[in-house]
Amino acid sequence: MKVFGLFFASAFLVAVALLATIYFVPSYETIDVSAKTDFVSFKTAVGVVTNSVRLGVLHAKVCGYNFTAVKTPVVGTADDCLGREMISKDFTGPIKIVGGATVILRRTDTGAIEMVIRSDKLPMLVFVGTNAARQDGAIIIAEHQGSGGNLISFGALASSVTIGQTGVDQNKPAELLVSGTLRALATTSVTNSVVSGPTIPLGLGDVVDLLNSTSNPRGNIFVRAGAPGPLDVTVRYPAASATIARFGGSGVQVEFSWWDRILAEPLLIAIWASIGFWFAVLGMILKVTEVLRDENKKKGNVCCRSSTCADDEQWN
Repeated sequence: MKVFGLFFASAFLVAVALLATIYFVPSYETIDVSAKTDFVSFKTAVGVVTNSVRLGVLHAKVCGYNFTAVKTPVVGTADDCLGREMISKDFTGPIKIVGGATVILRRTDTGAIEMVIRSDKLPMLVFVGTNAARQDGAIIIAEHQGSGGNLISFGALASSVTIGQTGVDQNKPAELLVSGTLRALATTSVTNSVVSGPTIPLGLGDVVDLLNSTSNPRGNIFVRAGAPGPLDVTVRYPAASATIARFGGSGVQVEFSWWDRILAEPLLIAIWASIGFWFAVLGMILKVTEVLRDENKKKGNVCCRSSTCADDEQWN
């Protein structure tokens, strides 16, 4: 009966531990990406409270997105917009995007930063300084003027993000993701502290797609473009998984197992360590009980040939 009671207590503790695991296990619903890349694209998150993106540029050439009536570019001029309308030859100041837009940033083969702002099938307006609002979008090209500093540096809300290009079958130098990391973040149920899951390194040529099927996902993206070299990009996006394409493939879904999630929660580690310690103690108790029982059989569980037993008449 004592052994049965110990096994019943063990089963009860395991059941409690399983329920605690289900309740306290981190959900990993935020993906954190930090990368150096030649290309990044995102769609602005259109919401009720925040419906605009505001960023600043330094010494940038600003062109309209659509071609003008005359599409032949004026070759050889420094302020050429390749057949598009010239908005400003040397613009320093704020650019405001209102509504749904796709924003593409790339490092060109000349070392300049090109940012394309175009409509994402939703009403959109682009304000370049005090100029009138534009519905077609804009192309911003920023080049270093020898004064240093950041050409473009901003943060924005994004509904989806793509970092890097495959680089396969390109007719010009590809704009690739150079290096970075991807990790999952979660909030603990007890202390509301942030815990970090496993980290996945990103290599040259990887493509990271962050897309959530919910109705209105809102992630944060930060982009910094300074001296010649890759763009610095950081994204925190509300999703339980991400898609990473490598070697020109279609991409694989990166998810995080229950084991990874349990290891990220200190409380669950303590609970299961206690369960393991309990089973170790239980095993020791059962072993000691078995040894004592065997000793008692040898010393006390004796049969005598008469009602009065002498030491020399006992037999096992």
